[in-house]
Amino acid sequence: QRNLKLKDLAALADISPSYLSQIENDQVNMNMSVLDNISKSLNVPVYMFFMHDSINAVSLVRSDKRDKTLRQDGVTIEQLTGAQISTMNMHIMDIPAGHNALEYSSHTGEEFLHVLEGSLSIDFSGFKKIELQTFDSVSYSSRIPHRISSKKGCRVLVNSTTPPVSL
Repeated sequence: QRNLKLKDLAALADISPSYLSQIENDQVNMNMSVLDNISKSLNVPVYMFFMHDSINAVSLVRSDKRDKTLRQDGVTIEQLTGAQISTMNMHIMDIPAGHNALEYSSHTGEEFLHVLEGSLSIDFSGFKKIELQTFDSVSYSSRIPHRISSKKGCRVLVNSTTPPVSL
């Protein structure tokens, strides 16, 4: 990006062109002082050399390209995160009026729900029931058996660290 030739960058970093070539081709291990010299020569922070894998994991999902799934129970799932993001599953659930999950769901990880429109009930194993209205949020361990119902229907933003498995 700086339009430098190998020999020019090597001179700025105070190393030989052959050594710089070996670094580029992953043939040698360099010490931090050499990395620091290269960093200063390019006028970039040292951490930028460690960002390559992270940058490749950036996930873009355009609004018109989202995967949408209509489940058998009438709930529509609209996927907001791409496959590059493996530690979370962000999606929008459209839950129809009168929906009442028959079975409890439980899985590893955590869930965060934010009601965008409507109202929602979450039953935690019959021990605790939470009623959520528009703009209410809840987070919980997904290991707690839970089931969702909605009398009037709702639209919910969900972040789950793992996909649910029905029990």
